[in-house]
Amino acid sequence: MYDVEHFEGILGLCAIVLASPYDIPSHVPKVLMQLCTHSHDPDLRQKSIKQCVSDFRRTHHDSWHYEHRQHFTDDQLVILANMFTSHNYYA
Repeated sequence: MYDVEHFEGILGLCAIVLASPYDIPSHVPKVLMQLCTHSHDPDLRQKSIKQCVSDFRRTHHDSWHYEHRQHFTDDQLVILANMFTSHNYYA
């Protein structure tokens, strides 16, 4: 679907997601899912993706429960919830 082999591809996908900060065009859920599949890529890509998802969450938070979450499938919501959650590991 999208070429994310290069860092520029990651940045392009992030730009697509962040281009609509207060609504969710029909293509954004698929783009977010593509980014989520690369969330464990090398450091700079991972950092960019996590920042993008964090910014997406922040700008869509106010309308998330009654409007924005309806644009995603149940499976997509689970993936996003995992991205939204900060994982802490204790030794």
